[in-house]
Amino acid sequence: MDLERGNVIAGYGGFIEPSDFIKNILICVLKINEGLTGVERHEGSPDVHVSVRKAPDDDSNLVLTCLATGFYPRDVQMNIRLNRNILEDQTSSGIRPNDDETFQMRISVKINRNHEGSYDCLLIHSSLTEPVSVKWDGSCFVCETELFWLYIAAAAAFLLLVLVIIGWWINRKKRSNTQREMTEENNMQTETHNHPLHIQANGNGELGNGMLLQ
Repeated sequence: MDLERGNVIAGYGGFIEPSDFIKNILICVLKINEGLTGVERHEGSPDVHVSVRKAPDDDSNLVLTCLATGFYPRDVQMNIRLNRNILEDQTSSGIRPNDDETFQMRISVKINRNHEGSYDCLLIHSSLTEPVSVKWDGSCFVCETELFWLYIAAAAAFLLLVLVIIGWWINRKKRSNTQREMTEENNMQTETHNHPLHIQANGNGELGNGMLLQ
């Protein structure tokens, strides 16, 4: 049992000052905390994500990107492979710190969007019992969105062409009807002018005018 006598505390190894006792307790707490934190970091596996986007300078290429985040300690190896062969001309962001004292790394490489093959990200880290390989499934959301808008534009152009043709046909139909009506009206006027009754009426009128003049 510890006995407190004046300014000293009786311990198993003798008497110690209260300030030294508190200091020793704080040191033990810090060591335990550091040990627990180290265990959590080493047991946590990094998260690996694969994504693609269209190359800004060439529509025939894509940019394949691998992101590894949440790993500790800092040292890591990551490469993009095609059919298990490491690709050249990879660009790296370098190892960067996260807010939770872990690290992240991003690498990218240009690939041909029409090339068939198996792309994956291979990551080697001390927290892993074996290397991790994350494959790209070949999907491209950006490409699908681009094709979607191309289809929309083509459909809109086709619809506009149909509307133009319909408008041209309606206008032609109206002109044809107008010309036919004008022709029929002219024919009717001609027939009325050449009708015998009309001629007789005109003759009688002229005769009457002659008699009046006499």
